[in-house]
Amino acid sequence: AVKLVVDAASSDDAASSATVADVEARPPRVVLALGDAGKLSRVLGRRFLPATHESLPSAAAPGQISPNEALKLRSEWGVVSPKKYAVLLESDFGSRSPAMHNAAFQACGLPHQYGVLELPDQGGLDDVNSATSQRFRDYLSSPSFGGLSVTIPHKLRVQPFLDELTDSARKIGAVNTITPRPAVVTSATTLGGASVLTGDNTDWIGICECISKALRKRSGAPTNRALVVGSGGTARAACYAMTSGRRARGEKPFSLLVYARDTSKAEELAKAFGGKAVSELEKVSVDAVVSTIPGAANFALPPSTLKNRPAVLDAAYKPASTALLVQARAAGCPIAQGASMLVAQGVAQLEQWTGRVAPVPAMRAAVFEGVEELEGDS
Repeated sequence: AVKLVVDAASSDDAASSATVADVEARPPRVVLALGDAGKLSRVLGRRFLPATHESLPSAAAPGQISPNEALKLRSEWGVVSPKKYAVLLESDFGSRSPAMHNAAFQACGLPHQYGVLELPDQGGLDDVNSATSQRFRDYLSSPSFGGLSVTIPHKLRVQPFLDELTDSARKIGAVNTITPRPAVVTSATTLGGASVLTGDNTDWIGICECISKALRKRSGAPTNRALVVGSGGTARAACYAMTSGRRARGEKPFSLLVYARDTSKAEELAKAFGGKAVSELEKVSVDAVVSTIPGAANFALPPSTLKNRPAVLDAAYKPASTALLVQARAAGCPIAQGASMLVAQGVAQLEQWTGRVAPVPAMRAAVFEGVEELEGDS
């Protein structure tokens, strides 16, 4: 980086220095205005600026401020515009996403708000000409729109409203994250607005993160196989995670097995991700199990499937202690609960939306204020 330091006689000098700074240039430019009058340059600057900390007895140089003070001033002075985020669902089941993301925004000193957007399943986004669809278009095209988390049953139905899909979302066939970015040509966007809307899927990231941590605790014999239970959108993310997702993370992909009550759906899903459908589980032995069945279904595995002590993730987080996790813990399997997956995929969402490193401890604490944290959770 090229660093230029100037003495500021007024705030105008600080503002001018900020316009010269360009972190996108090569090499990046760092321009710092000294003194109390130069404080503005430390607020407008985007990277590489020296800072102090609240725990230090004094600043190292006149005008030096802490990152927290800089973030607060950026909000108060309108440098960062407040944005609205939400989780899109059919009905609010007590999602922990608002608590998680609002805690993250607060920890990052950002003025954003995250809420709930409820849209019906029937007569909703399945009909692109419905009143609900028009309401959704208006929501997405609002200048204050910052991003959206998407849950079942909307993960497929939001796609016609988007401009592009990431490679992972396209391969999975489901979207759980929508992110706007400035459009070069507004008339070319799907909604004719000022933003290009990108659909992504971060569920696979959350699944990979949880399974990888649980595998480090595993003591069973390696089989190089993983079992995915279910056939919906989250199951598709799990199949991608256990194969292409692990490869993308530099981990060895598993040979994939898929089980679902509807054998034809299991076969279709397994074929899409290069795996094999199984109709019975008694003779299945794997390194990892990912269940995407609703917690209320009380799904459990045959004891023989857990004999090799696979890592077990249950994507459902309400209730926290599902029948499968109770069974897996009793069998000595390392486990990961659905709330941990929620945090891990939420971390990926937040970093995509804001470009900041996510405050993981704050996000995790917010989620587990409303969900039991299980002993042994990875």
